[in-house]
Amino acid sequence: EDSPGVSWKLMPSPLDTIPQTTQDFALYKELLYQLIVTNKYQKVLETGTDVGDTTRIFSAALQATQGQLVTVDLKPPVNDWPAGWPIKNIQFVTGDSRQLKLQQEIDLLFLDAHTAGTNSYEHIKAELTNLGVWVKVGGKIVLDDLFHSEFGEGIRKAQEEFCKQHLLAWTVYPQSHGVGIIEVSHPLPR
Repeated sequence: EDSPGVSWKLMPSPLDTIPQTTQDFALYKELLYQLIVTNKYQKVLETGTDVGDTTRIFSAALQATQGQLVTVDLKPPVNDWPAGWPIKNIQFVTGDSRQLKLQQEIDLLFLDAHTAGTNSYEHIKAELTNLGVWVKVGGKIVLDDLFHSEFGEGIRKAQEEFCKQHLLAWTVYPQSHGVGIIEVSHPLPR
């Protein structure tokens, strides 16, 4: 029963406004969202903004943890979608993620391998070398498209080499052409 003078109104989740609606994407969306919320991450770096599907997932999750997202792409966001996004906890950086200079540790690094295209091995390897070492102990590195028919092999190779070099374990989920999650269990040399 409502208290006098109080009305309740359910607000739609911002995640419901993300254009992709396949069941596979719904599971992917939930996986990424829970990864942030469950671990109470507050500093997330994403490479490959593009149309902003994962950017919006991270933004919504970081709203729950009062965190911030930095997202990097060679081009500004497609169709200026951020203008209509209600959560304003995103910093957009236009430039090459392989050249980005970090100054502090992050909780989660998301590498959108799709933006690497056919040169995925060299691109992802460079991102892991430059950015992956800034993920703090207890944090995670997430790569998508591990099983993509065009460039998945290069992504998997870069992930495996990075994990072997730094003695890190990873888990693979089938959603969105394969999602690899690397567990950062100890400090990584920079």
